Parts: sequence; structure tokens; C-alpha cells
Amino acid sequence: MPTGYTANIAKGITFEQYALETARAFGACITLRDEPNAEIPEVFKPDNYHTKQISIARKELETFQKKTPQQLRAAFKKDTDETKNYHRKSIRRAVALRKKYEVMLKLVNKYVPPSPDHEEHKRFMQQQIEESIKFDCATDYHEKQLEARPNFSNWKKDKLKSLRWNVKYHTDAMRKEIDRCASRTQWVQQLREAIKAK
Repeated sequence: MPTGYTANIAKGITFEQYALETARAFGACITLRDEPNAEIPEVFKPDNYHTKQISIARKELETFQKKTPQQLRAAFKKDTDETKNYHRKSIRRAVALRKKYEVMLKLVNKYVPPSPDHEEHKRFMQQQIEESIKFDCATDYHEKQLEARPNFSNWKKDKLKSLRWNVKYHTDAMRKEIDRCASRTQWVQQLREAIKAK
């Protein structure tokens, strides 16, 4: 039975065509694997996502660094208010979810398995809910965050660090993308040269 790669051999494709089609299963061309009609490019070009993100990150950093003390204080207050609101909502969601879990746990606890073979199933249902309560319904972290007294100096330092990290991250990612494309291009060029020799 032919595979997706061997089906065209019956139609009389050349070795070169077969080699290029099977190349889609390898790292250099893997993104083309599900696009059998897409041509394998001579040169792979970097995606411009990180280039755009570098521009955005630099602008955010520059904007932050140009803010007046009053603008920074206003931004600090806004961030602080948004953070507090996030933690309040998280607590409300966790409490509501816990109530739903507890209702279901009561039903599971009342459930009488129809046979000894079903008892493990009941224990499993209980365990799943109990574990979910532990991990999904804890509010300690959010409560601590609501009690915390944010510090303007620390906020400013952390914000600046985060903005700089963002610029560096996207710059590094873009370099890696360029290197990846160069490597993929080289792999395909070497393949093309090798199969033309056949």
C-alpha cells in the first residue's frame, strides 16, 4: 500500500521529485509537511514576527523612560489597581469553583458503586475532585498579594527590567530565526545539489 510519499512513484515521478517530496518530513522542510503542493523554497526567509515585536518593545521602553515622575506615579497606581482587581477576581473564581467541586464531591461520596469492581472508579472520582480543589481553589497567594503594599521604586525598577528583557528576548529570537532560516536554506541547497548529481 503506497504512503503519501510513495503514491506518486506509480505516476512516474523522478528521483529528484521523490527526494524533494520526502524532504518535507525533515527539520528543514517540516513546516511544509502538510502542504504537498507548496513548493520547497530555494531560500527560507525569516518570519517578521520578532522584528515587529522588537519595534514594539523598543517603543514601550522608550515611552516608559520618557515619562515624567507624575506619569510614572499614575502608571504605578494603574498597575497596582489592575493587579488588585485581578487578585480579587481570582479569589471570587476560586471560591465559586470550590463550591461546584464540593457539590460534585458530595454526590460522588453518596454514590454507591454497583459492584466491587466499580469501587476503584469511585475512589478515582473522589481523588480527582480533591486534587482539583487543592490546586484550583487555593486563595492564599491572591490574599497575600492583596495584603502586599507595592513599592513605587521597586515597581519602576522591575518594569524597566521587564521592558529591557522584552527587547533582548525578541532580538535574540530574531537572530535565532535568521540562523534557522540560513541553516534550512543550506540543507535544501545541499539536497538539491546531491539529487541533481543522480
